[in-house]
Amino acid sequence: MKFAILLDMLFDLLAESKLTAAYFAEKYALSNRTVYRYVEELKKYLPIHIQRGRNGGICLADNFKLPTGFLSKTEYDATIEALMHAYANSSEDRFLSAKRKLSAQEKKERTEYTLSIDAGNIVIDSRFGGDLRSLIIKLRILETCIREKRVLETQHRLPDGTCLQEKIEPHLLGIVDNVWKVYAFCHRKRAFAYFDVGNLFSLLKTETVFRKRPFKKEELYHSENLEPSVKVRLSVATSALPFVQAWLGVENLRQQKSVWIAEATLPDSLTTIEKIVSFGAGVKVLSPPILKARVLAFVSEIQKLYEP
Repeated sequence: MKFAILLDMLFDLLAESKLTAAYFAEKYALSNRTVYRYVEELKKYLPIHIQRGRNGGICLADNFKLPTGFLSKTEYDATIEALMHAYANSSEDRFLSAKRKLSAQEKKERTEYTLSIDAGNIVIDSRFGGDLRSLIIKLRILETCIREKRVLETQHRLPDGTCLQEKIEPHLLGIVDNVWKVYAFCHRKRAFAYFDVGNLFSLLKTETVFRKRPFKKEELYHSENLEPSVKVRLSVATSALPFVQAWLGVENLRQQKSVWIAEATLPDSLTTIEKIVSFGAGVKVLSPPILKARVLAFVSEIQKLYEP
């Protein structure tokens, strides 16, 4: 019975942009407290927002889409048929609306998920690994909020698995250390901060419009927390040369006999170690010795994961 109610609540939320606890309480003859307990269970698996106040309610995040392949062709056809049968017997619009949403999503699925953000003469093309579908849905929502100056309600995952809800004013999208981030004014912190797009579990556009706040360009580069740097000398194999050139720039590489040498000042951080390791056998640290030791230790830790 409880599972059936949770499933039915999901279809209701798919059909409507926002529903109240009172609606669910009356429909299932439950107390408001029980409704919220059920919603909390759904929140473990779905990006659901609970908005308090006069115009509050329960709604699915804007970035929620049923996973690609969630239903097979046979299952999809059966679900559509069941929804139409339920609508024919009850004439409840929610069944028809849910059917329309499922049909619309089926038509919108793409095999190519590419987002290009045009900024004057600069185009950023986001062909990255991972779940591109989810990433691009989030980027489009963020881009819309930046353009329309809309406050965004977000939930992001903490290391202990819980979600922290924030209201932010997104100002810029960018790639920092090969990670998509949004630079936004956080209402809770009352300050600007970077938020990793990948960590954002849910995004919900609000009706609140904000005025863009001034900020210094230096703030974009973490000037308040500059990492220490280290002068690095690397040996680069020919196979890795194009990738290292793209990373460090051709001006920082020179050919020495049959080997390429790269010299650069890099952040003395885990990010640098991870980048060096990503080239595999194509890059070797020549100096400083401390960096060589840290790369070796990093690789050893990875090796231990695969030891029987």
